[in-house]
Amino acid sequence: MEHQRGHRAPGDLEVGTADLFLPHEVAHTAPRSAPPDWLLVWEERRPRFLAEMIAEAFGVFLYCWAGMGATAAFIIAAANKEDGFGSLQTVAWSYSFAVAVALIFIAPTSGGHLSPGVTISFAIFKGFPWRKVPHYIIAQIIGAFLGSLMVYAQFAPQFHAITDKMLAAGEDIFSPASPVGAIALFVPENANLGFVLLNDFFCTFILGVAIYCVIDPTNVFITPSGGPLIIALTFFCVIACFAPNGIALNTARDLGARLAMACVYGRGAFPPKYTALACLSNILATQVGAMFQIMWLSDSIRPHSSGAIETHKHVLQVEEGHITRKLTARANAGYCEESGPISRILSTGALSGKTKMGSAPQHIEKVG
Repeated sequence: MEHQRGHRAPGDLEVGTADLFLPHEVAHTAPRSAPPDWLLVWEERRPRFLAEMIAEAFGVFLYCWAGMGATAAFIIAAANKEDGFGSLQTVAWSYSFAVAVALIFIAPTSGGHLSPGVTISFAIFKGFPWRKVPHYIIAQIIGAFLGSLMVYAQFAPQFHAITDKMLAAGEDIFSPASPVGAIALFVPENANLGFVLLNDFFCTFILGVAIYCVIDPTNVFITPSGGPLIIALTFFCVIACFAPNGIALNTARDLGARLAMACVYGRGAFPPKYTALACLSNILATQVGAMFQIMWLSDSIRPHSSGAIETHKHVLQVEEGHITRKLTARANAGYCEESGPISRILSTGALSGKTKMGSAPQHIEKVG
């Protein structure tokens, strides 16, 4: 292979003029420069579980910040008798677009769970490590808490002006039509909690089915890049159609928002019965939706789609690259004495010289 022409990859055959008629893949990507040394060192040293937690917290933050912000604008405009500042449809679009954006941002790092119900279902049905479940759930609640506080901070003057008027008139500020209700979820005082439970449970069930249909590797109608859009559209339909009847859909969104509003307005943000319903029903509904899709809508005999296969290959490459970067960072930090930085020769798989631990390995095994 030493004298192989540069336009051929190692292992390609020299076929002469027949080369003109063979298909060739062209990578339409921008050239990627080598990462700086400080970034390699940081990526090698940062705790992976912490990066996953930050990603989950940031994703839930975005989802709550956008959806609650649209709800706050809608409620404030209605309280001030102003038109053109929102509707239920804008709230639904804001939540759904935020879910899609959050998934695109964080899924490569943490998997994009965004919900305790999804995290638990992945642990039950998809082999997600149980030891990570508490970390993910805590991060999701923190993200919702911070997103709720950010919305409150951005609308604080309007919130206080409206709540002061409501208190002066003897009205309950812990209601769906109040500024507090733009962030923490409430139902009308005379609402039948049985119907609220049915509404929330079935909507979350549909969302769980949609999520598991999207991640089904045998589903030829969905590519990995289209997954966030399908989930977002399902989210839009659920909120636009059934939000007036009371839906939580996400324990982290509900509990984090209540904690934030309790810090500002007191314990009234935790109505006992509805808080328990909103926090727990969606977790069970997600498991039922996942089980329904696995038992009735999937088939392990079906071949995997080409998109799923390419995604699997990409994941393996990422894992191999992660190990390579760690070895590179350690070598550049001083593990290689005679041969200098290992980054120049990792691609060939051979090392010259000695390391501090003795003879260097002669190859790097693939992972996965």
